[in-house]
Amino acid sequence: MFTNVENGEYIPDKNIDEAIILPIKSGYAGMSISRMVELIVGHMALTGNELWIKSKSSAYALTKGIAEEFIPVPAGNWQPNLSANQIQLKSYDVWFGGGARYTVSPDDVLHFKQSTLYSPFIGIGNITKLRLLAEGEISGQEYVNAFLERGAAPSIVILDKSDRTPDDNKRYADQLREAYEGRNNTGKLMYLSGDADAKTLNISNKDMQFLESKNYNRQSILSMFGVSEFVAGILGSVNRATADKAVIMFFEHINKILEGIEDVINFQHVQKIDPKIKFSFEKYPTGDVDNIVKMVTNGIINPNRAAELVGEDFDLKDKGRNEFYLPLTLMPLGADRTAELDNPADTDKTTCGCGHEHKNIDRRLLNPRYVDLIADTFEKSATKPKKFQAQYIRASLRSRNTVEDKYIARLSDFFAAQEQRVLDGIQSFYGKSAVQKKDLSEEELLAIIFNIQNENNVLRETLRSLHTSALQRAIGDIAKITGAQLNLDLTKPSIQLAISRLGSQITGEINQTTLKNLQRVITDAINDNLNIDDITNNVKAEFDSFKGYRARMIARTESREAWDAGADEAYKDLGVEYCDVVGCTEFEPTSDCGAQHVPMAQVSSLHYHPNHIGCIAPSYQV
Repeated sequence: MFTNVENGEYIPDKNIDEAIILPIKSGYAGMSISRMVELIVGHMALTGNELWIKSKSSAYALTKGIAEEFIPVPAGNWQPNLSANQIQLKSYDVWFGGGARYTVSPDDVLHFKQSTLYSPFIGIGNITKLRLLAEGEISGQEYVNAFLERGAAPSIVILDKSDRTPDDNKRYADQLREAYEGRNNTGKLMYLSGDADAKTLNISNKDMQFLESKNYNRQSILSMFGVSEFVAGILGSVNRATADKAVIMFFEHINKILEGIEDVINFQHVQKIDPKIKFSFEKYPTGDVDNIVKMVTNGIINPNRAAELVGEDFDLKDKGRNEFYLPLTLMPLGADRTAELDNPADTDKTTCGCGHEHKNIDRRLLNPRYVDLIADTFEKSATKPKKFQAQYIRASLRSRNTVEDKYIARLSDFFAAQEQRVLDGIQSFYGKSAVQKKDLSEEELLAIIFNIQNENNVLRETLRSLHTSALQRAIGDIAKITGAQLNLDLTKPSIQLAISRLGSQITGEINQTTLKNLQRVITDAINDNLNIDDITNNVKAEFDSFKGYRARMIARTESREAWDAGADEAYKDLGVEYCDVVGCTEFEPTSDCGAQHVPMAQVSSLHYHPNHIGCIAPSYQV
């Protein structure tokens, strides 16, 4: 499938340039692109390389100047031509049946390769990497054959006390050897007459190690191809846990191979034509069920995403499975409990987005997930000249919800990494032994475990892609609503300035709050005479709420801020002079929620309360 490089959105095949999609859809020799990938995987594993030529042989392809199909070149039927200094690829020599030989430009080739250890122009296959092991196996097999055929060490000794001449002894030994020696005589009954006795000898450890050697070689070969013994059908001492892990690891290995193939297709074909899109394969599910359940119950992913990760059916049209769930007891630190959001009767007098006071308003209007309800309620309540603003509310909420869902996992990962940095700092400062109250220094510990400048830089980089995505969506939404051709170039100085401003104004606030919470944990530890193990557990408990509820709230707030920043840019390009703040259903005396006829020059200085869900819309229809 194809997706947008910037925001990861799916792009239908019908919207893809024909020069990109035609050779991918055409396949070759009755094979689809999926079956052709099997050739890539097999040839790269064996020889380290797979070469496809972009064919332009038909009249249609020649007229259009585009490739119509990819033709795989048989292994051994091509070679790269390098420059005199061996540092540049000039062309490829390719030959097929009948002795025809062609010189092909690198621009007309897809070259898949693995393990470019010796040269960036040609890969190395697993067979080459296994050469030494194979040579050792051959030597070992020769020894095994000698052992079976002739006995690599004596296995029996004949003690003959008879008085014989040397010739008689030799003749007698030859008779015994002919009758009882070698593989063909295994299991025969030995009969000795006279004063003769036979004694068997134990086989040496060296002779018995060949079986272990063969097992080792088998494991080495399987591991070279990324296959476990269980996946290869060798059960051994496998149990359910190790079997599940083996399958997941195998799928992860296959996914990495597919990602490498995607990179070649994108770099050498797709993005040469359109750098804004990328091609990708559907990956094998590699989710661990226990971890995924924890992610669902902590509000990091929704049930539909969880089903996708474990390879089960999912339904994006099922609104219930698209919701994010959190434990009822999970509340922001220091917050008071409130009534259930979905109980419209359990409310006080409040105000809807049109600016009029109402009693017993539906509390769902406070939740940005109820997009159509919020937009429809505004449209019904607004005066006729303002009804058009409902479409801005609807577009804003939808885009912001999409960005929020996409980036909550990244913010959760940020807090998880930040937690580890804090814990590492604690352990680095105190070591592994328990530390009592007299050893603790609050200021010194906080300075070591939490470098706020470094944390701000990491968070700013984490939020940059969120801000960019929401800002770009805002410009796209407004272009669609107004029908105007707006400049979506993210390199514009004003847009870059807006993104930088968003990152600077929020990162310090977030990390200052984190630092304040950590300071409380350390202060409590000193007062309660806690040791390092207790402090570590308290820090982990603090970050558990960050990775769930707090990550979602930050993603929600930042997507709204960034959408408004993008709308600000778009309105200025359209010549809008005044805007209104619409769509919020809660108002506070100190906030600008519901503000009307705001000059565009003052938009960036508007102040909203933490639960603001509205957006800015033109005061007059554009």
